[in-house]
Formats: sequence, structure tokens, C-alpha cells
Amino acid sequence: MRIKSYKCSRFAGLKDMNVEFSQGLNVILGDNESGKSTIINGIHSTLFKNIKLRKSYNADINFISKFMPKPKGDSIDGKVIIETGEGQHEIYKEWGSKESIKFTNSDGSIYKNEKDINSELLKLLNYGEGTYTNIVFAKQEDLKRALDNIIGNSEVTDEIGDLLRKTIMELEGVSIDKLQKDIEKEVESLYKRWDIDKNYPQNNKGVNNPYKTGKGIILESYYKKENLLLDMEETQRTEKEFEDICEKIKELEEKIGPLKEKRISLEKVEEDVNKRLVLEAEIYALKKEAEELAKINGDWPRAKLLLEQYEEKIEKTREEKESLNKEKKNIEKEKTRKNLEKKLKEVKEKDEEFEKLTEELSKLPKLNDDNIKELSDLQTEILTLETTMKASKMIGMLTRENKKDIYVCKDFGQREKLEIDVPFEANGVINISEKDGFEVKIKTGDIDYEDLNNKYNTSKESYEKLLKELEVETIEDAKLCLERIERLERAIESLTDQRAYILGDTRRVELEERIKELEDIKASRSEGEIEELLNKNRDEELDILTKENNEKEKIKLWEEKYTDSNNLLLNLVEKKGNLNSKEEELENLKALPQEFETAEEFKKGLSLIKERLTTNQEELERMQPIFYQTQNEMSDTTYEEVKKEYIEAQNEFNANIKRGEKFLEIQRVFLQTKEELSNNPMESLVDEFARLLELITDGDYKQGDIDEEFNIKLQNKNGQIPIDLLSAGTYDSVSLALRFALLKHIFPDKGGYLVLDDCLVDLDPVRKEQSVRLINEFAKDYQIIFTTCDPQTAKMLGGNRIEL
Repeated sequence: MRIKSYKCSRFAGLKDMNVEFSQGLNVILGDNESGKSTIINGIHSTLFKNIKLRKSYNADINFISKFMPKPKGDSIDGKVIIETGEGQHEIYKEWGSKESIKFTNSDGSIYKNEKDINSELLKLLNYGEGTYTNIVFAKQEDLKRALDNIIGNSEVTDEIGDLLRKTIMELEGVSIDKLQKDIEKEVESLYKRWDIDKNYPQNNKGVNNPYKTGKGIILESYYKKENLLLDMEETQRTEKEFEDICEKIKELEEKIGPLKEKRISLEKVEEDVNKRLVLEAEIYALKKEAEELAKINGDWPRAKLLLEQYEEKIEKTREEKESLNKEKKNIEKEKTRKNLEKKLKEVKEKDEEFEKLTEELSKLPKLNDDNIKELSDLQTEILTLETTMKASKMIGMLTRENKKDIYVCKDFGQREKLEIDVPFEANGVINISEKDGFEVKIKTGDIDYEDLNNKYNTSKESYEKLLKELEVETIEDAKLCLERIERLERAIESLTDQRAYILGDTRRVELEERIKELEDIKASRSEGEIEELLNKNRDEELDILTKENNEKEKIKLWEEKYTDSNNLLLNLVEKKGNLNSKEEELENLKALPQEFETAEEFKKGLSLIKERLTTNQEELERMQPIFYQTQNEMSDTTYEEVKKEYIEAQNEFNANIKRGEKFLEIQRVFLQTKEELSNNPMESLVDEFARLLELITDGDYKQGDIDEEFNIKLQNKNGQIPIDLLSAGTYDSVSLALRFALLKHIFPDKGGYLVLDDCLVDLDPVRKEQSVRLINEFAKDYQIIFTTCDPQTAKMLGGNRIEL
């Protein structure tokens, strides 16, 4: 583990500082007040100083006074990168007006909660702030104070472990046996009859079944706390019940008063409202009857007039229907004519096509299947003869030049002159001759080529003669022509059938005469329009007949009920008289309250008020005994008073638990330490201290020792001397040796680091050289950060130099 770098934008006098450290020895060289110590303080603060600064806390007041920039600036920050075998770990902090903290672990995980970050740093650094402050970062002149702090600081004591436990036990001359008895007595007084593992009374004897005697402090405080908790819950319950009852009684009383007043005011007009209810019903019935009579009186003459109008409309619709039906028949005739015209057109088209095909057929040669067979037989014979003659093929060539012309006649053909070195062919006979000289006749084997040739010529002449007679050029033409003749004959036959199908039993002349009879028939509208008008006409007629029937039924009903319109009018006058009388009687009654529109609403409203009043009064009577009973059950102590006592008891119990845990830990450490008293916890530290001291003092001081009270004992050639009588240089040598011994003790696996603050100033040249050698030796296994203002010291040390 080493510090890789330290950065800050502002920390005390440092501004935009970026310092990189190497693995071994790092020497920070700079004048006094150049910022060497500030860098060390910045690293220490970034690692251990909380970002929340309290102005009432002396350490924070000193921190602000020492490191916050003045007169301008209200924030400082720092970032430290620590490198381990796992990778780099980065911690950043900002103090002041803007508080910020962030820790990035080597695996990339990020923490921003300070408590979690401190936990991660403790895992990384292995020790807490006390160890690092008093050993790793301590100044040379403060070593003695640091040693005192080690003894007095519990954190450091715990971390160093076996190194100092026995020393703590024997401080101030305390007897171990007496201390053991006191601890056991205190543990017994605290945990008597308390189950430590369950953190509960032994044998599960809780507050409902408590121990009567022999109770320890923790058990007593537990029973007290739990009893107060039960009291608090019971007091809260009874107070809540009483409050609920009081609130309910108050709500009921607030409801009953207004309901009583409302009931009394409504009952004063209740009699007149009942009369109003009867009169309103009678008036409503009279109005309905009068309205019905008035309506019939007006509708009766109108109904008679409508009957006359409906008769006229029915007559008109029937005339319109007759006209439409006539037009519909004309449309059917026109449709018939169009169908006949279409049929005549099809017949004409078939006749025209028949004439065209007949004419085309008349122009073709007269061929039949026998003609084709005869041509085919002749063609086969010709091909057979040609094949036979070509089978005896002969080839010749004149190869010698002669002054006389040589002629050849091939296969009875014309004689022709032979050319030198030009081959010639013949199928059966070759005649070679001179113009007026010899003649040589050559023919193939036993074939009578002449007879074959005669047969061939005869067949060929017959074949060509027949083609000419049939008016075709080739047998293929003859076959095509025959196919065309047959196709035309089939088409003519099909047309004849189609024409007969179209005409049926009618002749074309009859069809033309029928069309002529219908040619003057024309319709102005389509069949769909006529059909639509007929449907509409039927609907209108049905509607008129329905309305006419309705009017007849109404008149019939009125006549049965009122005889005639005059008698109906007399009934209407009588009804209106009764209505006026009832309305005058209604006006003399007391008016309805404004919140009701009708007497019916009034009756319902009064009934509802009486019902609510009765319900609330009964509920109030039921609540009275409950009220007095709950009031008597209430405690003299309020819930808040009991709650305060419970909180105090709970705090007392928690304090006793913590006190007990501390004494158990003290007892555990005491017993462990007592068991280890026979061993010497300083042995390894003493050996290393002695080795380093002899090396650093060049053999002047030997047999260095540290007693169990952490007193340092030295011996030179003159005998043993106390450390406080040493010279400054000797003291520095002793302190340096002790710090390296402690470093090796707390970082036994190497890899830690140590800050040295110019600890070689007071050493003589020999001891200084020995100390430099010692520092460089430790720098091989540990990171050393050394601050100095002396260039010569920096040169002697070497390592990674950082100049300010």
C-alpha cells in the first residue's frame, strides 16, 4: 500500500497543488513556510477529517483557523489516491460552504455516504486515525507525546492489541486481583437473572410473570420500562376512548337542537299542508280532465275536416298508381323490344359470319384424306429410291493433266468438263469421255441403277402432277389446307346451330315484324324509378288509410262518451267551475316553507327530521352511562406524563445494557490479558528496536529495552541512562529507531508508509549517515515521505525529490 498522489485546488496556502509520490523514498524539499507540512496535513485531513465542521468543537475551530484560506475563500479540498495490489483507491473531500465527499474503490464502486466511506477506509488502511496520527504522521519532536497517546488512546490500544494490554491493566498501580473481583461484582449486579444471549429475562419471565426478588440492575430497569409501556398504552387507550365519547356526545347534542327547532316550526303548518296535499291532488285531476276536454273540443271539428282531406288524398294516390302501372307495362314492352332487337342483331351477325366462312371455304382447293394419303405414299417411295441410290455413292478425281478435255456424266445427268484435282461424286453411274475420243461407263455393283432412276423419275412426276392438280406446292401445304377446310366446315356447322338456338321456332322475318310492331313504345323513366314510385305510392296510401281509420275511431269514441260536441262543451264549463273553486280554497291555506316545492316534499321532509331526531336522542341516552363509566376508569396520570416516564425508563434500560456490554468486554479483555501475562508482549518490538538503535548510533547504545509501562531504557558503555537525559541528537536517534520498530510492528507484511518531518537536523555526521542508510533500507519495503528544508540532507537521502 502506498500514497500515489495528493491534489488540492485550495488548502491553507496551497493552491492548485498536484504531488506525485513513488513507491520507495520521497523527499519533499522546500524552504520554511513553503508548504511541506501543509501537504502532510492535507493528506492526513483528506484521509481522516470529517467534512462536517462544528463551530462549537475546538478541534474543528482550530482546523478552520489553520487551513481555511484568509481573507478570501470559504472552502478547501483534497484528493488522495492510494495504490494497493488490488488497484487504485481515490478519496476526495471538500470542507466549508460546500461540503462534499466521494470514495472510488479499485473495483469502480463509488461511495458518497461518509459513514460508509470511513468503513471502507478502515478496511483499506487496516488502522484508524489514532494509529496513523500518533505513529505514521507524528512529528519527531512529538514522539514522546505520541507514546503517551498510545497508552491513553483506546483506539490505538485496541489496534496494537497484545502490545499494550498488560500495560493498561497495571496503570496507576491497580491490583489485578482486586480489579477482577470488582469487574465480576459489577457484571453480577447488572446481569442477575438476565439472559445475555436472548437479551431477555431468564426462563422467559417477562413483565406478565416477573421475578419478585434477586433482580439485577438490567432486569429491574427492564421491568420498570415494560410496566410503564403497559401503563402508557392503557392510559392512551382510556384517554382516546373518553375523548371519542365526549366528541360523539358533543356531535349528538349539536345535531339534536336544530332538529327540535325545525320539527316545531314545521308542525305549525302541518295541518294546512295536509289540506293542501288533498286540494293539490283534486286540482291536478280537474286540470287534467279540463285539458283533455278542451283538447277534444278543438280536435273534434279538425278530425271531421281531416276525414274529408284523407278521402281526396286516397283518390289521388289511386289515380297515380294506375298511371304508374301503365308506364310499368310500357317499360316491359320496351324491354321486350330491346331483347328482340338484341336477338335479331345476333342472328344478323351469325348470318354475316356464315356467308364470310362459306365464301372463304369456296376459295380453297378441294382436298380430302385420300389425296393426302396418296401424296404421302408417293413421297415415301421417292425418299426410299433416293436412299437406295445414295447408298452406292462413288467418288472420283482427275489427277493428270491432258491436253484433251475430259467430260463426265453423273447419274444420267448432263455432261460436264472435269477439272484437275477436283473430286466429283455420283450415286450409281459415271460416264467419262473425251469430246471425240473414248468413253468409259462405270456403275456400282449389282444394283440396276437405271431401273431405279426410271422408277424415281416416274414417282417424282406423279407426285408433282398430283400437287399441281390439288393446287398446292408441298404435301405440308396440302395438310395445312385440309386442316383449314375442316376448321371452316366445323365453324359453319357451329354457326348454323347457334342461329337455330337463337331463333328457336321463330323465323327471322317474323322477328323483324314483331320488332316493327313495338318500335313506337318508349318509357320516360327506368323500371327502378317506376318501382320506387309505386312503393312510395303504396306507402302513402297505407299511411292515409291508417290516419283515416284513427280519426274515425276517435270520433266514434267521442260520440260514445259525449254524444256530440255541444254536450262535451257543457262538461268542460262544469269542470272549469269546480277547478276555480278548489284553487280559491288552496290560496287561503298557509304557505309552504321555502325549502319545499310541494306538500309531498314537506311530508317527506318532516318525517325525515322526526326520524333523525329520535335516532340521535336514543344514541345520546345510550352514550350517557358509557361516558360516566369511562370517566371513572381513567387514571389520575395523563398519557404524556406516563410517556415521559417511559422514555426515561427506556433510556435508563438502554444505558444499563450498554454499561453491561462494556463490562462484559472489559471482563473478556481482562481475562485474556491475565492469561497472557506470562508472555512478554514487547519481545519482538524490543529486539527490532535494539537492532535499529545499535545501527543508527554506530554501536554507542546497545541493549535498548521498553518496560511494561512503555518506559524506554538505554545502555551505553557507561551504563543504563533514562531517555529524558539524552542529548537532542541521541534522542532523535532513539526516536527514529523506535518509530521504525513500531512501523515494522504494525505493518508486519510490509507495504505501509511513514512520514518523517526533518528528523536528521540534530544528528552528528556519523549518526546522520547511519540514519540515512536506515531510511533507505526501510524504503525498500515501505513508502517513506521525508520533509526537509536542507538541500544537503535531500541530496544524501536521494529517492524521488519533490521541490516546492
